[in-house]
Amino acid sequence: MNLIDRYILETGKHLPHRNRLDLQAEIRSTIEDMLDDRAQQDGRDVDNQMIEEVLKEYGSPAKVAAAYHPTHYLIGPQMYPFFLMVVKVVLCVLLAVTLGSFLWNYYNNPTGPAFLIALGNFALQFFGGATAAFGNIVLVFAILERVLKSSDFDDSKNEWAPSDLLTEPDPEQVHHSDMIFEIIFTVLGLVVLNLFPELIGIAIQSDSSWLYVPALSDTFSSYLPWINLLGVLSIVLAVYLLRQGSWQTLTRIISLVFEVAGIVLAGIMLNGPSLVKFGIADLSFTPVAGSAETLVGLVQMAPKIILVILIIVQSIEVVGGLRHLIFQRAPKKTFSHNS
Repeated sequence: MNLIDRYILETGKHLPHRNRLDLQAEIRSTIEDMLDDRAQQDGRDVDNQMIEEVLKEYGSPAKVAAAYHPTHYLIGPQMYPFFLMVVKVVLCVLLAVTLGSFLWNYYNNPTGPAFLIALGNFALQFFGGATAAFGNIVLVFAILERVLKSSDFDDSKNEWAPSDLLTEPDPEQVHHSDMIFEIIFTVLGLVVLNLFPELIGIAIQSDSSWLYVPALSDTFSSYLPWINLLGVLSIVLAVYLLRQGSWQTLTRIISLVFEVAGIVLAGIMLNGPSLVKFGIADLSFTPVAGSAETLVGLVQMAPKIILVILIIVQSIEVVGGLRHLIFQRAPKKTFSHNS
């Protein structure tokens, strides 16, 4: 076995097993071409010294084999901008919520020691929530990285021309950012509702401790399977659309069905029993007992307001989706120089 054979054999130990033989043949062919070029350039026959020189220039077996392995990312460079954008939005929302909770509790107990305690709890709540949210976002993007084709997120591979500026956007094109935001917030919502439902409630500072009163009732729990079903189906549709890259008639119809189902479910929840179990008695021995009636009224009203907003938003999306189905396939227009 000569030096080239040993080199090819050693390189093959580090190559992917699936196409190892083809890669070894390719590497051997490249080395032989390099030797032919060197022999013509130096005007001498190939010998062991020349082989050693060429192999040294070509690189160690492990280094050469590494070039044939795909780079492994938890979150690849094509999807990283979307990941960073989602993290910023989620952390900003989390900061606003925890800051609002901190200000509310300090307003009800504005003493010096209470302020320091509230500030410490604010920091713990924010960093704890940020860590959990960041972990969930990383998990979702790591899954998307392996489910989707990351090359679809790389705009640099498309040849650009100035005439593209005169072309109206394709109405059938899927906006990656919209789908990713929908997936992330749906996943976070389902995680909170199923694993941490106690987080939805009222936190009140009493002396040096915190009193937490969960708000969701058993009635809400009875709707949770349907919420989970719609949430999971919406995630599946969003992932499918990201893979396809464009809307089709069938996917728009399915999306409309999901929207209508969401409206129906929200309507049933709005007209059914109360979704919260928060009452005046829960605040009787707290610093906010004097304003308990007002606070309870706000908490009781919050789910109804949210459901009404959801119904309005989804109704607008249904109308827009129906209009698009009716007037779809309209030809793209370009702007003339005189327009």
